[in-house]
This record gives sequence, C-alpha cells and structure tokens, in this order.
Amino acid sequence: MESIKLSRLFLKGAILALIGFSTASAQWATDPTVNSAISTASLNQINSQAISDGAGGAIIVWQDERNTFDYDIYAQRINANGNVMWTADGVLICGQVDVQAVPKIVSDGAGGAIITWEDLRTGGSNDIY
Repeated sequence: MESIKLSRLFLKGAILALIGFSTASAQWATDPTVNSAISTASLNQINSQAISDGAGGAIIVWQDERNTFDYDIYAQRINANGNVMWTADGVLICGQVDVQAVPKIVSDGAGGAIITWEDLRTGGSNDIY
C-alpha cells in the first residue's frame, strides 16, 4: 500500500514538473495585442525583416540606432517557443562608421541566413531613407 502511495506521489510530482517546465519555456505573449520582444534596446530599431529558420523559429534582422546616431545592423534568432536564442537585444552584424541600413535577409538553406545591407562607410550619399 505504501509503494502505491509513493508511486502516485511521484507521478503527481512528475506531472507538475512537466507542466511547470512547459509553461516556463514558452515565451510567446498570450495576448495577441502584445508583441514578443526581440530587442528592447534604446533609440530606433527599424527596417526589420524575418525568415524561417527551418525549425519553427525565425531569424530577424534590423537597422538599429542604439549605439550612435548612425545606424548599425543587428540580428536575432527566436525559436519555435518564442525564446530569443542569441545575445539579449540581438547580435551586432555590422557596426562600422557611418550608416549601415536597409538590411535584407534570405535563408542559406541550412538553418542560417545570408544578410546584406546598404553601407555608407565608403563615402556614399547619406540620403538613403
């Protein structure tokens, strides 16, 4: 009789642990009017694009003004559960002097991405917007 009680207690504990794990790992907002944060960095994040990562998640790229008043290019990967996978607020792709803008992203066919952007560090016109 004691072993049945212990088995039931163990089973209840295992179920509660699994429920707690699945709830804790999901990051998607449950309210459709609230976005899941990809970056909460200061200043402007604009011109974003996203592609599938082939595993239910996505890779997102954007133009970001957080470090200076010149834009840089950042990216973030989000998994199928809505968890950001790379550094908080994204990974710096290009942070050279002057403006890097209007990023474009395509799949590399292997779960990664190819990212391109306009780059004004070679003395091009600053009138790209």
